[in-house]
Amino acid sequence: MTRRDVRGVAALLAAAIALLRPLPAAAVDYVVGPGMPYASVGDVPWESLEPGDNVLIHWRPEPYREKWVICRRGTPERPIAVRGVPRPGGRSARQRVER
Repeated sequence: MTRRDVRGVAALLAAAIALLRPLPAAAVDYVVGPGMPYASVGDVPWESLEPGDNVLIHWRPEPYREKWVICRRGTPERPIAVRGVPRPGGRSARQRVER
């Protein structure tokens, strides 16, 4: 086998390895709120979040009175995001303050 043949085999092997690497899983949106797939913040499977996932918490008249712990880690390229979703008037879930 010549040096040129070895380089060709090495290039083919490198391409095959690159193709066999698992692709990152598609990000999942966990939607929380009235009439949404998750009725409360506690229903979100926090222990199963993966990099790139989003938790979207919709506004509701009754404040969310739950605590949760995020025990998973995103990456700089694919963070795990928890966001408040504004109601039609523009006020988001996180802007409600209990006094």
